[in-house]
Amino acid sequence: MSNGELTAGQLSLYLEIRGGLDVELFEVALRRVIARADAFHIRVHDDHERVWAPEIGGSDDWSLRVIDVSPEADPRAAAREWMQTDMLRPFDLRKGPVFSQALLKIAPNLFFWHQSAHHAALDGTSFRIVAAHVARTYTALLAGEEPAADSPRPVSVLLESYRSYRGSVEFDRDREFWRGVLAGFPARPGQAAARPPRRYMEYVSPGGVAAMKKAAWRLGTNFGGLLVVAAAIYLHRVTGAEDIVVGFQVDWRVGKQERDTPGMAVTILPIRLSVRGPATVASLARDVTAAIVGALPHQRYRNDACYSMVVNVMPFDCDLSFGDCAAYAHNLANGPVDDLTISAYDQSADNGTEISYDLNPDLYSPVSGKDAARRFGNILGWLTAASPSDLVGLAQIMDEAERRKVLRTGRSEKSNQSMANSRS
Repeated sequence: MSNGELTAGQLSLYLEIRGGLDVELFEVALRRVIARADAFHIRVHDDHERVWAPEIGGSDDWSLRVIDVSPEADPRAAAREWMQTDMLRPFDLRKGPVFSQALLKIAPNLFFWHQSAHHAALDGTSFRIVAAHVARTYTALLAGEEPAADSPRPVSVLLESYRSYRGSVEFDRDREFWRGVLAGFPARPGQAAARPPRRYMEYVSPGGVAAMKKAAWRLGTNFGGLLVVAAAIYLHRVTGAEDIVVGFQVDWRVGKQERDTPGMAVTILPIRLSVRGPATVASLARDVTAAIVGALPHQRYRNDACYSMVVNVMPFDCDLSFGDCAAYAHNLANGPVDDLTISAYDQSADNGTEISYDLNPDLYSPVSGKDAARRFGNILGWLTAASPSDLVGLAQIMDEAERRKVLRTGRSEKSNQSMANSRS
């Protein structure tokens, strides 16, 4: 498990492109797509209402930085260090650009395509949409063909869709739905830290990914549902609460046009659960699945924060390729964090998965943050191996070393977590 500091307001990922990429042709393809994706040229005018004003047609006033780190002793480490430093550069939402692009050469047949953007303008799906269009454009140009005229949709598709929703009967229906779901649960307005989130990253091997998905199937849920189950058990064990809300991040691009539109279209569903020790993991998994399925038809409604933990499962096109070059996604930053956000890229099972733990540095010290990530990992590992009839109260939140320490010092896991969540 590795750790590091990330910038507070940015989204960032890189694609690991394996093969002999034509750098000049890649830039041609990238510029074609970015020029037609007006969400990447969006501005915010200061009229006291934060009105979005996209510049239709785009702008070419940005650069693709090409950096050769292949001569370094450890090119991968040098590239990661460069990207971490680059994420500290602020974006100007009024003047732009609100994004950055870089291509790092690791070796003759290995490149990192780094994309970063301000979270208020773009989301992770925007990167995926653009990457898919760039891959298709590059592949066509490489074959000497004219790329298909399938530009990303204009951001007005998202803006008009949400404006229409706000004035619809659906909006009123969804508001009443969420009022019912959250009735009696204390409001917890979130406050994202101004400082960068503290991140811990864990790589899950292809075998580990397969085991998690098999466990999810065994419990009657999916990969995202399994992570929500783990989050619910974690919160129950460290707080003692039985009335739990876990935030589940989703994309409200519900129509065909919206799904090909870069922009900001992320919301978080409050998944409310009753979690008790005598319950079986199968029954909790059923409750999680039912809650998510019931919430999805109401996913466009934006709720005030009432959760301390958010689960984010980010699918990425497993078949993305640039000519003969295969590409694999790695997330670096997901924007601001209120408390604790757990994110996983759901890619092809034969490539493994990265699970990130982003923590509010105002609530977690480096030590307590690492402890929180480790304990969640323990819960997830226990859940992956659990039988459907196993009881929630038997979940193993501490590893053997911590159990020995608790027995030696008499300190409980609950008091440890209370210390971890105290403000500095």
